[in-house]
Amino acid sequence: MGGGKAKKQKTHTTAQQRSDDMKPRSPESTEQTRLSKQERKTQKKLDKKERKQEERLKRVMHGQQNNSTEKCGKNSGKKEKVDRYEKADNLTEISPTTLLTTETLKMNFKNYLTTLDTSELLAYITNIPLRLTETERSYLEVIESALEVSEYTSQIDVAKSDYQSYMSFYNTRDVSARSKVEKVKIALDEFKHTIFGILFASNYKLATKILNDRNVEEKFFQEAFEAARRFKASNPASMRTTYQKLMHILQDIVIYDRDFIGPDFVISGKYLPIKTVGSVCSQNDLILICKSLGLMKGDNHMEFDENTNSSKVTVAVPNVATDFLVNSIKDGLSGSEDMCGIVQGMLDELSKYSGYAQDKSLEITRGRGGAAFSHNHSEQYTFVNQSMTLWWNVMRHINEMWLNCDADFLSGEKYSLVNTGQGLQRLQSCPRVGRAMAEILGTTKREVGGGWRGLSVVHLGDRDVPNSLFYIEKYSEVPWILSPILRTVRWLNKMNTLNKEMKEFRMQKMFEKHKPLDWKNAILRHFFQHGFDGSGSDGGSCIDGRLTSAWNWCSMIEKYIYYPIFLLADFEGFDGPFKK
Repeated sequence: MGGGKAKKQKTHTTAQQRSDDMKPRSPESTEQTRLSKQERKTQKKLDKKERKQEERLKRVMHGQQNNSTEKCGKNSGKKEKVDRYEKADNLTEISPTTLLTTETLKMNFKNYLTTLDTSELLAYITNIPLRLTETERSYLEVIESALEVSEYTSQIDVAKSDYQSYMSFYNTRDVSARSKVEKVKIALDEFKHTIFGILFASNYKLATKILNDRNVEEKFFQEAFEAARRFKASNPASMRTTYQKLMHILQDIVIYDRDFIGPDFVISGKYLPIKTVGSVCSQNDLILICKSLGLMKGDNHMEFDENTNSSKVTVAVPNVATDFLVNSIKDGLSGSEDMCGIVQGMLDELSKYSGYAQDKSLEITRGRGGAAFSHNHSEQYTFVNQSMTLWWNVMRHINEMWLNCDADFLSGEKYSLVNTGQGLQRLQSCPRVGRAMAEILGTTKREVGGGWRGLSVVHLGDRDVPNSLFYIEKYSEVPWILSPILRTVRWLNKMNTLNKEMKEFRMQKMFEKHKPLDWKNAILRHFFQHGFDGSGSDGGSCIDGRLTSAWNWCSMIEKYIYYPIFLLADFEGFDGPFKK
């Protein structure tokens, strides 16, 4: 009886609850119930996301280990983990190269210059562009201002069509369609009028002289365009939106409208070459300047006139002072030091992966992680080392490459407008750049020794690299790719030396499970693996494909688990500094 009564009572209670549930609820209680369900649902998603992140973190930090190792050694693995962390806290375990400062890298590059033969050193110094004078800077401002408001490339580099379109039908021949020459001349006249308008507003006296004398006008255009090209060669981070437009205008002037510049240009078709140190200074004076800058040591200099005092260096161009020349050389050295120093810093980090270890394996497999080919650890290490050594040699000759690119693009050779998959581009041969790149590649092969991994094909004047501008812009971005990685790695080294009390809360949360040096290893290992795996559009093992793979890795940085560490290290992007 008791059991039946209890059962009856329970049934009565359940029915009562159901009747209560059927009663209309207040809006407040309904809202609370809805919010509580939503909170539980959100919490489940967060828990699931955290579990996935922990699993990804384990794979990144410790690699893919064998099942047998995971089963038989949990306690021993944990002990090894603690021991490794204890060693990481010791400063002596950090290689000195990871703590290199910018000044140290610059000093290393300067020491490298002192080891060069005189002919090699002078060839390097000779190609350094000169600084701009005050007059040339005023010309540059006028040209840049005109380029910023010009829509030249949008008007000229368009697909050709001889037919009018109505809705989706092409039915009537467009009798108003102008030829390419007519379009170019109209656009160039508009550009010239813009320059004159800005010039009248900034320097009325010079503007009136130019309009009244055709020779003065030609001299102005030659000097102004040369100053703009030289400024870009000296400062690759400048003129981001205007340089390519300028070169396209100059290219079309040579081919379609030489009268734009002046009567002498109509005959010659040659722009003023970019002014360099070698164009205004004799070899004897260059040796004196190099000695005064400490770039020549021992017996690595040629014979020269000992009676010539360094304070009495003569310059071929009267308007160029000796101090101005020396400062130009220092500017060139500073730029090369920055570019070569960054690549050298990454080569130093790569050297720590020369030996095989489970947590430092660079092995990649085709189809995994986006890799386009398979390499074991040794092959991948060699491939990455050869690639970055090639980049270092290109950075060392970057001034020479700028001059070759300028000469190839403005040679007067006609181009064809081709859709390369990246829009309509001007396809043009690059003979000077090709020869220089082949020489640099040969030098790199001799330096690294052994067999060359991957292809030796240099894409120039084809679908992958349509013209010389594409080439120089791609290789100018190498330091911008490597610099954020190197900065983050050094920041992690710094964090490893701090006590827990000295770190901010967000840093403690980031490093509570894994030490800074483990994060550093994860970043470098992942970059050396998948920054050189042939991935990306038009990627591969060719010379151009190596850089394409690195760019592909950079484009997905936000998806990587260590992206917050980049942000903590003041990461802004892989596009380099933006300057006017």
